[in-house]
Amino acid sequence: MTDGYNWILPAVTTGGWLLAWLGPRALRWGLLTAATVLSILCFPIALLTQGRPVSPSINCRVAMECMSDSPLYWIMNGLSGFACCVALAFLTLAIETIVAGLGWASRYRADRAETDVLG
Repeated sequence: MTDGYNWILPAVTTGGWLLAWLGPRALRWGLLTAATVLSILCFPIALLTQGRPVSPSINCRVAMECMSDSPLYWIMNGLSGFACCVALAFLTLAIETIVAGLGWASRYRADRAETDVLG
């Protein structure tokens, strides 16, 4: 049921999240927020998507066989993207908590202040 397209949103989100660590904290959370909104928007798109018409001449043993699978791809894209965003949000919280707890941020800021004054 899944294909390669289902992993585009999580891959782009993860790549952007990794690059966002080079920027300010708001960039990481902004990226995760935008990716979450995009993932959630996949669900209304799935409801509005008209699947390809199924020929009435097909003898369907089960009702699912006569349904188009086009909306399911949108739902799977939304679910995989949302799961990726939730996982990255928890990972971001954990990393920021560890960094703040170890005092790396304050030492980094102090080193930056000394460099700015000297240089």
